[in-house]
Amino acid sequence: MSNKEKVAKAFQTLREGVIDLVKNPTKLEETMKHYGDYYEYNQYSPYNTMLLIFETAILKGRRFQMARGFKQWQTQFNRSVNKGEKAMWILAPRKQKIVEIDEDTGEETVRYALNGFRSVPVFELCQTSGEPLERPTKNHEYKSLKQLDVDDFIAKCGVPVEFEDLLHSNGYTDGKKIVIGTHNDSLASICTLFHELAHYHLHFNREGEEIKLYSDDSVNMKELEAEAVAYMVSSALGIENQYSKKYISNWNRDNGNLNDEFEKRSYGLLMEALNQIDLFIDCINA
Repeated sequence: MSNKEKVAKAFQTLREGVIDLVKNPTKLEETMKHYGDYYEYNQYSPYNTMLLIFETAILKGRRFQMARGFKQWQTQFNRSVNKGEKAMWILAPRKQKIVEIDEDTGEETVRYALNGFRSVPVFELCQTSGEPLERPTKNHEYKSLKQLDVDDFIAKCGVPVEFEDLLHSNGYTDGKKIVIGTHNDSLASICTLFHELAHYHLHFNREGEEIKLYSDDSVNMKELEAEAVAYMVSSALGIENQYSKKYISNWNRDNGNLNDEFEKRSYGLLMEALNQIDLFIDCINA
């Protein structure tokens, strides 16, 4: 295949994999938990890591653990790619150098803009043989739920968070701050933070103005998006979040096939979830 064909196939694999996940809460939970468990082995972008999770399942019928380039396996781990193995392809950005000159001062400014992608071959651990790998000394031995510290998560989120007495909700955001109800225990407060942070990034611009996303601007669709993100984040961090799971299950049962507009935003939902996982993952390490 040409580079263009490999890139197109990678995006197709991502799209189909993401849509399959958001339609299936149990599979979504398993995949995100797997992403969190193997987080320390990953050196690629969140998108490429998810692409490798999907590709390993499709090509090898195995769970993805870690991947490296052909020479990296040899030089860094003293392992060799098995004869006859076919590479999996991830995406590396192509950047174009742009030089801008200030008309008044003549000063040059250099910046780099994304100019497409190129395909890069890598191989999964199960495609190699050689010296056994050392397990990291710290491999996501999570704190118990009672030890989770809400303040740790709040300090990481980068958004003002306040606690108030709320009668009809666990929390809300106005696009400028996040409010969490004082009636929530630590676990509920953290799950509420994930949900409202998803609203904050997905449904508001940075001036705090709400963004109209759907033709009918459905509140239910926005709630589904926030719950999907909260559920992915909770699953990856090993935190029980049964409310989000039940919400997604009920929505899928009641609505049948996913709304086309929601499917188009699946990439954005996944990226927001992976960004939150990157943000919070060290908050739950023992």
